[in-house]
Amino acid sequence: MAESLYLRHDLPEARRLLEDCRDTIESIDGWFDVYATAYEVLVRCHQAAGDVEQTLATLARTAQLARERQFKRLTLLTSAWRVEQLVLAGHVKDARNEARAAGLAAIAEQRGRSGFCWRIRLAATLAIARLSMASGASAHALGLLDT
Repeated sequence: MAESLYLRHDLPEARRLLEDCRDTIESIDGWFDVYATAYEVLVRCHQAAGDVEQTLATLARTAQLARERQFKRLTLLTSAWRVEQLVLAGHVKDARNEARAAGLAAIAEQRGRSGFCWRIRLAATLAIARLSMASGASAHALGLLDT
């Protein structure tokens, strides 16, 4: 429901819904896509509101949950979202370090069908493209996005 509200650009209601049920989401044994969708919508709502502090706090909480539950794909997604946020906040060096540590460039450069890892590949590509743009490599960013 929160994703539908987000797509309708009802960000305050999407955010409220996710924050109200966050404890439930985190306490159940759910599918990766449930976590990925819920946290991405929450991160994007905080970003749209310009709330860097809350965005980073949500990313930290998501990364902690991913580590605790050993969700490698959620860990990679969280790193990609963090790279984007760091670039948006002007911390390009930190974003570059995060991207390097998570191996996001290699994921973004993959070619061919992405299969069930499409969400990670998309997030990594967007993060590396944003990082490339911030680093003055707009042709590289455009090449990634075009592919």
